[in-house]
Amino acid sequence: MNSVVLQASSSGCTSMSCYFFAYIGVASAIVFANMGAAYGTAKSGVGISSMGVMNPQLVMRNMIPVVMAGVLGIYGLIISVILVGNINNTSSYTEYKAYAHLASGLSVGLS
Repeated sequence: MNSVVLQASSSGCTSMSCYFFAYIGVASAIVFANMGAAYGTAKSGVGISSMGVMNPQLVMRNMIPVVMAGVLGIYGLIISVILVGNINNTSSYTEYKAYAHLASGLSVGLS
């Protein structure tokens, strides 16, 4: 019900709170995605180093998790750039769009 009310209001953003929530979505997309990428890189680095002790010939085969963790960080950066590009200072920017940017930033960052 609230989303219908927010979507139907075409008056635009009258306060700074919509921009606050939109930019929090952008920040959460990039911060949480890169924190997850750093954690994934650290965990896979430990696995690669233990694999290097046991089977040195298999080290290069186990580099895929490091690359995939880096891709997750880049994905968060790309989504945050897209979100920043969609935030505009016109009267067509509503609270619904701001909350949509917050939700999309949180869903990308926390996934």
